[in-house]
Amino acid sequence: MTTEHQQYVLLEQVRSRLSQVLAKDIGARDVEEDEDRDLTFRFQGGFYCIRFYPDDPQFVSIAFPAFFEPGSRIGKGVVTTACLEITRSIKLVKMFPVSRPDGSEHICAAVELMVPDASQLGEGLVFRCLDAIQVAVREFFEALALRNTPESVIAVDDAPVRGARHH
Repeated sequence: MTTEHQQYVLLEQVRSRLSQVLAKDIGARDVEEDEDRDLTFRFQGGFYCIRFYPDDPQFVSIAFPAFFEPGSRIGKGVVTTACLEITRSIKLVKMFPVSRPDGSEHICAAVELMVPDASQLGEGLVFRCLDAIQVAVREFFEALALRNTPESVIAVDDAPVRGARHH
């Protein structure tokens, strides 16, 4: 078996296992493959995606894309600082702004994993990754609330915690 074929087989095993864990083990809804063959799904009110990389089938990114769009009411520095604080304090989660072609930004939270074998992708691992993302998102909104100014007041309870179909 060639290395390329082995990578393809591993990628398909990882994709299949994650799809099964999402739909059957943790109760994610609307688990689908998108045009890039990444998985998209709804979990506890948010829209998430799992990205796969054919050149590196052991690398997987679980993301909560576009959960917040700062617009003009909150300064870019405030948002960037909050992202950096969350990334520093919750080591498992990376939080970062993503620029769109129109110049607007949205904030993404992601966990990246190296998966040596699809059998290691169990319910506990996936749920823990999703939970870490949710904790990071809550802490992000708390960090924004601590920096509130008359122009950028955001109540943690009112903060939009959702995901969009952008990644």
